[in-house]
This record gives sequence, structure tokens and C-alpha cells, in this order.
Amino acid sequence: MFCLLHTYMPETWDAQVRSGLIDKYAGIRFPQSALLEQHNKFNEAAKEGGRLYNIVEEMKCSVYIDRLQGGAFYEDYEYDERLIESYRELLGERFLGFQMHEWMSNYRGDIKKVLKGGISAWTSDEIEKSIRRQFPYPLTFLEAMNAREMAGFGLPQTWEEFLRNSEELYRRRQKTTLGTLIPCDSYYLAPQPEISLGSKLLMPEIGRQTPDTRIQIAYSRGMARAHKISFGAYYEPWGGQPFSACCYQKDGLNEWNIGKSTDFPFETMGENGGSSRSMQRRMYIYAYFAGAQFISEEWGMCNTFYDWKDFELSPYGEVKADFLRLVDKYPDPGEIYTPVAVLLPEDLQVLEGMHRTEDEYLGYPCHGGFAETLRTVRKAVCKVFSDAVPMCGNETTSLINSEMPDAIDLLHAGGDLSRYEYVVNLSGKKQKSKREISPDEVITVLRGLLPCSVSGGVHWFVTRRRNGWYLIILNNDGIERTVESGDKALPEGARTVKVSVKQGSLKHLEGSGIRAAENCTYVIEIPSGGWFLGEI
Repeated sequence: MFCLLHTYMPETWDAQVRSGLIDKYAGIRFPQSALLEQHNKFNEAAKEGGRLYNIVEEMKCSVYIDRLQGGAFYEDYEYDERLIESYRELLGERFLGFQMHEWMSNYRGDIKKVLKGGISAWTSDEIEKSIRRQFPYPLTFLEAMNAREMAGFGLPQTWEEFLRNSEELYRRRQKTTLGTLIPCDSYYLAPQPEISLGSKLLMPEIGRQTPDTRIQIAYSRGMARAHKISFGAYYEPWGGQPFSACCYQKDGLNEWNIGKSTDFPFETMGENGGSSRSMQRRMYIYAYFAGAQFISEEWGMCNTFYDWKDFELSPYGEVKADFLRLVDKYPDPGEIYTPVAVLLPEDLQVLEGMHRTEDEYLGYPCHGGFAETLRTVRKAVCKVFSDAVPMCGNETTSLINSEMPDAIDLLHAGGDLSRYEYVVNLSGKKQKSKREISPDEVITVLRGLLPCSVSGGVHWFVTRRRNGWYLIILNNDGIERTVESGDKALPEGARTVKVSVKQGSLKHLEGSGIRAAENCTYVIEIPSGGWFLGEI
């Protein structure tokens, strides 16, 4: 069953229950941060017989720790292995494990920070000094590992060395957490090494600051299907103009215990900071119908209520509540129909920067045949997944509108391909059992296989159900989000959409209504940032 993971904090949990957010779809996200006082960290706050443990024992819900590392000060926190095992015994597969947040890109970011600060030798003392000169925070601003461990890895000179170091880092953290890492990738998408190193869940970070959500979801879904594991999504509310975090909480409190920008390099611009509520809603709807088995969130308790005294739901919290009502109304979203797969080369272990043109990989130059492979993959993946139509507003790089239906999975050869009828084969190896097509042929093939066609330059896909189909249309155009005025729907972003159904009829369920219908063709007016759910 689908799960929405909510932040556990003693001072906010009862308010979430009263507001109706904690329902049969609820799971628990436990926030862990180096800045928390010891009694709020895992070993104390989650101990057997404590309040959290008793709640989990009663609910038997999914639980995970956000986070082991990444996106925050790295801490050598010694997790109680006996306590981890206790949760595993209590919950079985519902103990999801520990979030490994943006692990590879954080490692690359740490290297860049150290080099920028100037360093005479790659030693722990010099690394520490370099970071401290630039970032005079209470703790050393390294996110992937401490200075001693970083020095021990050495300074990688090539992308191959960087990738080897990254995989060894992941291997070490798997050992620390008894093999329960949940990778949360954004810019560096690495499900191939993550799965090979033992991960049973994938959880891409989706939101305004990471481009190409379709690629993130299609890659996680394709790899999860191929290896018969699960995937979810992690929604982050950053973005806006100027770039900042959304934070409705007016008392200045948050689950990370970050007091102000002198404690950690971040900015919250209040309720108009970050990305739009329209994007939040569409991200939830997209992830749910596109196959995510669970959704979690970053900065969830900063945004759900206006304060932690009266606990009035904020607009962010209302979107969550509305989404849960939608899930309860449509508990079976069907299975997204993806008859085409794009197969990636085995030696391209990480996807990053699909729109880039430089012969560079993971921050390092690349040459020869590998550089040519990278150029080929970038061109093909952008053509199939990220070929956006013209859009307006300032939220146009994550969820996009495209003439290409969203009906394609992205994965590496070697997994189960039985569900696919066609492949775009970028792997360099012949696939005998599947018909190969070029990126230019994909749209024609999909028009023949899908149960309907949709025109109007929107984002659309279908899910197959026992007795029919759901049609989901997202208009990702026309939302302007600024600190000065919050969300603004630009009228020029509205779309007139035509849906032609091959057999049967189209019934409106949610979102924008059907304006006209004639001879199995339906006209739908979808405003900026709007959406449509229908049944065929």
C-alpha cells in the first residue's frame, strides 16, 4: 500500500494526528541532525519503550531515518546496532533504513569546497583549515565524510578515481547501517551502483532545484522494475526567486534545529520562499500515479503548520491533506504504462547533466570513446525525456510540458525487460528479444500503442487498471514564484488540450473539467499549473 512519510517530533506529532494527516497511509520520517541535542537523536529518541517506539509498535507503519548524511554537517554518530535490529524485528520490510542524501554530489561538493579554500597538502588538518576559513559555522561544513576520512581517500584526479572512492564510501555506510541505505539522489543519479551495493529502495529527490523530474522518476522506476525492488520520491520545497527554502513556521523552529543562517548556509524567506504550492501538488500527483510506492519530504515540519503552538495548517499542509484525500479516493492508481525502455551503457554508472555539452563527467574531463558515448546518451535521453515545449514562468526545468508522452522507462541492460515491447538501445549490446527503435521513432510507436492521444503541449501519461485506464495530464506551464508575491499564475500559461480516445469514452474525475466532447475527441481547458485526472 502507498505510504506518505510524516516527520516525527514529540512536540508536533499529536497535532498531525488531530489534523487528519496521520491516517492509514502514514509512515514516519525520523529527522536526525548533528545540530540536535542528544536526547532528540536516534539512540535516545527512538529507544525501546520510548514514545516513538510505542507509536511505531501500535501503528506498525513504515519508518526511516532522515538522514545518515548529506545536505548537512557530517557527524560521526554511533548508531545503536541493537536498536536498529529491534526496529527491523518489529517492522520487517517496513523498517526502510537510513537516507543517504545526495551522497555522490555531496562528496564532489566537499572536494570543490576544500580546493577553493586553498590547501598545501591533502591532510585532515589542511582540509579542516580550508573549510573553516570559508565557513565559520559551529561545525565543520563537510557533508559526505569527516576530514580524516576524506584525507584517507586521497584527492581523486579522474572521474574513475572519484567513482571508485564514492562506491567505497557507500560500501562503508552500508556496513554502518546493517545494509539499510536508502539513496536519495538529485544531480548525480546512481541507481546502478546503489543496487549493486545492496540497496533495496530508491528515493530520488524531486523538486524545483533539480531539473528533469521525468528522468529521475523514469530511471528509478525502470531500475526498480528491472531488479524487482521498490522506489519512492523525496519532495524538497526549495526554489523561488531569490533561491531559498519555503518556511511557513513563523516561530523560526525546524526539525534540524538550525537557528539562523550563521549556523548553516541556508536562507528561508518565509511563506513565499521556495517553490510553489502548485508545484508541490503536481509533484505529489505525478509521483503517485507514476509508480512511487512512497513519498517523503524535506523540511516537512517547517512548512506543515504556521506555528507549533496553535498548529493551524498552512497552505503547504493543506496541499498534503488534499493529496491524502485524493489517495484515499483513488487507492489503486493503476500501473503506469511504459511499453518502451531506453537502455543505458553499463559503463555509464551515473547520469548527470543531460543538457550539458562539455566532455566532462562527474566534474572531470573525459576523452575518446567514453566521451562519444556520453554525447550520444545525452542527446538521446534529452530527446525522449526532456524535450520541452516553450514555457513561461520561473518553474520550467523540473516538471516540463512536452509533445512526447511520458510512457518510457530508463534503465541499464541486464535486468528484466519482459514488460517492454520496444527498446531504444544505447547499451552497445544487441537485444535479441526486443525490437530496437531510434529516439526519433519513439513518438510514432507510442501513438500506436497508447489508448489515446493528447495534443496541446502538456505533460501526460496513462496508467493501466483492471478495467480500463487513468489519464493524467499536468500543465506545468505558467507559474511564477517570487518572495514578493508568492504564487502567480500567468494567463499565457493556460493550455487548450484535445484528447482523442481510440475506444470507449473519457470521464472526468478530478481537476479541470471537460469543456466539449464530440466523436471521441474531448477539449479540456487547463489553467497554468493545473491538472486533469480522467478515466477511459
